[in-house]
Amino acid sequence: MCGAQVIQARRGIWQFNVKKVKLWHGMTYVATQVSNGLITYILFTVIFSFVILLLVWSATRDAVVYGILKF
Repeated sequence: MCGAQVIQARRGIWQFNVKKVKLWHGMTYVATQVSNGLITYILFTVIFSFVILLLVWSATRDAVVYGILKF
């Protein structure tokens, strides 16, 4: 949906037959988007936390640097 269609939809001007759209399909779409957002948030949080742990924790950082320089 482009920006103009979104603005028109907010004003009640639809590009499709609204009576043919079932409420269940809309609720399923919203639930899917919410779950995708939560999963993405959790994945990014875990990945960034692990990377930050590796970079900030001095013992881990020293071990990684030693491993890179040794091999």
